[in-house]
Amino acid sequence: MSGAHRADARHRAPFLAILASLVLAALVAVAVAACGATAPRAHARAATLVSGVVEVTAVDCANALTLPAAVQPGTQVTVLAPSGTVLGTAALGAAVSAGPPSYGMSTCALPFTLTGVPVQRLYGIRLAGVSGTTWSRTAGAITVTVGQQP
Repeated sequence: MSGAHRADARHRAPFLAILASLVLAALVAVAVAACGATAPRAHARAATLVSGVVEVTAVDCANALTLPAAVQPGTQVTVLAPSGTVLGTAALGAAVSAGPPSYGMSTCALPFTLTGVPVQRLYGIRLAGVSGTTWSRTAGAITVTVGQQP
C-alpha cells in the first residue's frame, strides 16, 4: 500500500468508529422503545372526589319531562382546573326533590360525582348546554343552581 493510501485509511478509521457508535446507539434506542420501556414518571399528585348537585325548579322532580331541557339525568358535567384544563367529566344522576314545593314548583337536585380528580385550589363546574362556570374552593357538596329558584 502506498503512503497516500495509508494516510487515507488512518483518517477514515476514527470516522468509521464514530459512525458505528451512532448506529449502535440508534439500534439500542429502537430496541428499548420496542420493549415498551418508558421514562420514569413524576410522583403521582394527590387525587380527590368532586361531588355535588345541580339544582333546578320543576313541577315534578321524578318526571324528566318537567325538568329544563338542558338539565336532564345523563347531562355531562365537566370539572375544570383554575387554568381551564378539563380534569374530568361525569353525568348527572336522577333528579330528587330537595325540599317541599313552593307555589306548585319543587327544587330538584341532580347529583354528580367524579373520582380521581387532581387536588386543586379551585374547581370549575360546567354543565353541557348551560352557559357559565360555577367555581368552588371545596371538592365536595358543590351546588350549581340553574334558573330561578322558588
